Parts: sequence; structure tokens; C-alpha cells
Amino acid sequence: MISYLSSYLLKIFKINLKYKAGRTLLTLLILFLVINSSGCLKRDTDKERDKQKKSTDNQEKTGKEEEKITLLQGERKNILSKGRKIAYWRDGLVYLYDLKTKKSQEIFSIKNVIALSWAADNKNLALLKGLGKQNEAGEYQNTEIFIINIESKEGQPLSISPGKILYPSWDSSGTRIAYTRVFNEKEQDIYFYDFTRSREYPLTSDGKSFMPAWSPDGKSIAYLRGQDKGNYSTGFKSLNIWEIKVETGQKIKISSFKESKLTGQVSIFSLNWLVNGREIAYLDLSNGVIGTINIEDKKTQVIPIKLNGQKLHRELAADFEGKQFLIVLEEQINPSVDPIKIMLLDRDSKKMTELIKGSYFIAWY
Repeated sequence: MISYLSSYLLKIFKINLKYKAGRTLLTLLILFLVINSSGCLKRDTDKERDKQKKSTDNQEKTGKEEEKITLLQGERKNILSKGRKIAYWRDGLVYLYDLKTKKSQEIFSIKNVIALSWAADNKNLALLKGLGKQNEAGEYQNTEIFIINIESKEGQPLSISPGKILYPSWDSSGTRIAYTRVFNEKEQDIYFYDFTRSREYPLTSDGKSFMPAWSPDGKSIAYLRGQDKGNYSTGFKSLNIWEIKVETGQKIKISSFKESKLTGQVSIFSLNWLVNGREIAYLDLSNGVIGTINIEDKKTQVIPIKLNGQKLHRELAADFEGKQFLIVLEEQINPSVDPIKIMLLDRDSKKMTELIKGSYFIAWY
């Protein structure tokens, strides 16, 4: 083979080697090239085998294959409507409401939704879906995070360990979702799922942490932490807002709340980390107000809600710039066919406007 190849090369390059030594030298050169090429091929094959082995090992460690959910990525600055549309759920359907045209559009059919959270590109929506039976308080035994793409109208559940999941919150990159895991209806902690690694990670382990909200830069999560033996459902007599650095686990206390004289508990819900990065908004059910706290100087502002005999629900959603808020009120004195309604509250003027009747679970689009 080598002799034939050397003769062939001689014809091509018209090399006239009259001496046997010249032919021998050429043969040795070709033999060296063939052996070296085989070695390179072997090294490349070994590298590929090692790469596959590592991939298999990782799958064995996590106990599952790579996550198959496909997300359409986008950047925070490219949010399409910046608060001009609202996602909400009613009677088994998810809708988009356009603030300009005042019309709703049906986008997906799904039952038992109890929370919504948009990805930053506004193409993927995380829904919290109730599973099993409801208890006397209307809470489901288990829940799952269900992700839909509003362009393809397709959806599927997030592949994480089953259980009771609450308060999903999508980060600004669209690659991670934080949520609360509930254990035995008594303890709760913050976890997040990373789509790029197809893995779930715990962030707290104190059994009293819940309701996460991502910072706009995706580096931190704000959350609520109880200071006594209560839980997310029965409430706490003392409650704090904390910030945790996702990469390092460093925790920073932001604010404290004590029990209301009327209810004997703290009723803080629905943390929203505003896009300016300096403020966190929350809903105070005990006092019927929306509060904002500056994480730099710790100063708070209170936005009163004129209830007029109406019940304030736990939902709160801030718009892109934190200038307007969505809340849900329920008529108590003179209930109509649709006693529940979504209201728009302007931060500066304190004016409230009724938007949609008979609807729950809101999220800015």
C-alpha cells in the first residue's frame, strides 16, 4: 500500500528519484504521516468518548435526561408592550387583555390555575396548576408548574420532583424559575430550576421561607421569612423580607413586619421587585395598602387602597416601570354575578380603574 502510494505521488509531482535511498526516504515519510493521522484520529475519538461518558454520568446523577422544554429567549430591554397588556385566568382559560383596545384574547385552555408568571421576552408563561382535591380553604393537595408558549400555543409541565409548589417567579433572562416548596403543610423553602442545566437547586433550608421575587439583574431573590411557628397558609406574627445572593448564598435582611392589632398576624403577600432595581413592592392585606421599600436606604412608601367594603385578594402585579399596579377586589356588600374584578391602581394619582370582571390571577405582559 505504502509502495503504491509513493509511486503515485512520484508521478503527480514528477519527482525523478534515481536512487534507491530517495525512494526509501519518501516511503518512510508517507509511513510517518499515516501513523500520525491514526494517532490524531484516536485522540479525537477518545475525547468524544470521554465527553459522552461525562454526559451519561451527569444524567445518572440527576436521575433524568436533559430537559426537553424549549424556551424562546429575549432580553429585558426588548419587552414588547411594557405593561400595555395583562394576562389573567378565568373559568379554565388564559386571556390577554389589551389596555388600549380594552379587549381580551383567549390564548390557552387549562384548568385549576392559581398563579401566573411571565418570562422576560413575553413569549413563555409559567402557570401554577392545582392537582388533586382541594381542602376546606380551597388549597390543592399538590401543584405543578406548567409552561406555555403563547406563539405556538403549546405547553407542558416542568419536569421537577412532584409536590406542593407555590409562587413561581421567572428571572429576567428567562432561564430560571424560582418557587416555594411546601413540606407536610408545615415547612416551606425557596428553590429554583435552571433550564440550562436541567436541575433544581435549593436556596433556603430554614423551613420558614416563601414567596420569591427575582431582582431585575437576576443576581438576587427577595423573599419572605417567618419568625415564629406559623406557615405560609396560617400566617406569622412576625415576618421579614430578605434578599439572598443566588451565587454566594449571602442573605441580607431588608425589612421587618409585626402582627396587626386587628388580625393578630402579618399578612404580607405578592413581592414584586421593580425594574429600577431599588424598590420592592408588596401587598399588605391587614392594612389594605400597597407598600414599597427602597433596599438602599430602607425607606418605605404606602399607597392606600380604597376598599369601600370590598375584599382585597392576595394578587399584586406591578407594571414594567412600577408606576401602576394590578390588584383583585371582591364585592362583599352587594355581590353581583361577577363579584370579583381586576383593578388598575395608579401610583402617583392613587386613582383606581376597573378593568375586568370575574377574573383571577394576574400578570403584566
